[in-house]
Amino acid sequence: RGFGRFMVRQALRAAFDDLGLKRVDLGVFDFNTIAIRCYELEGFVKEGHLRQARRVGDETWSLDLMGILVSEWRQIEDARSKPADGDAP
Repeated sequence: RGFGRFMVRQALRAAFDDLGLKRVDLGVFDFNTIAIRCYELEGFVKEGHLRQARRVGDETWSLDLMGILVSEWRQIEDARSKPADGDAP
């Protein structure tokens, strides 16, 4: 439904516009493909992988590290604000 993407977008706006951060990074369990796709669609890039980073019960889970820079985010925001080809100005 897009709620996750909306929340990520709002968090990035707060981080970059309100707090003035230069980058945002996160860790996501590597099996959480829906979250990874959401982050990618909002501009995050995979920057690393931590094998067996967390112990959960009798298992160990791995993490993907993802990040986005303010310059990358601004480029995405600029593209969102421009009308698509064929749209009325």
